[in-house]
Amino acid sequence: RTRSQRLIYPAAAVVLLAVGLALGIGLKSILQRGDLLADLTEASVDQHQKLASGLLPPDLVDASPKAAEAWFRRRLDFNVNVPDLKTTNLTLLGARISHLANVEVAALEYRLDQSNVSLFVIPEEAYRRLGLSEKPKFKTLKHRGYDVIIWRQHGTGYALVSEIGNR
Repeated sequence: RTRSQRLIYPAAAVVLLAVGLALGIGLKSILQRGDLLADLTEASVDQHQKLASGLLPPDLVDASPKAAEAWFRRRLDFNVNVPDLKTTNLTLLGARISHLANVEVAALEYRLDQSNVSLFVIPEEAYRRLGLSEKPKFKTLKHRGYDVIIWRQHGTGYALVSEIGNR
């Protein structure tokens, strides 16, 4: 065999090893992203349970959505929009600044019919760490009997926790 023929097998092995390492690093980043999503889901459910049971009382109660927006604007360094939904079966119960997985978020507590619903507004840079799509891409998860929906829209992330199913 010539010298070049003897080097083909070790060179191929080095290339395969490099490709394997690169794929392993890519897989690791995907697995870490999955862990972040699981952490956010767990933290959202924990916060929701504390809000619904009164263990985390709201800092702002009986306020209009515009008043809640102004209150958050004075306290957080990211924009929080609170929708003014005019329905009789949906009520804004309160708002507070809370923490999900070591991230400061705006927490809004609603009552829909007889169920409590928590909406967490997540700053863009924290949501970006989840590695989800830039477009509004909904992740729907079930965790400990709760429905958790996580998405991003207009540079802001959201996590919604409820027991209301597909309503």
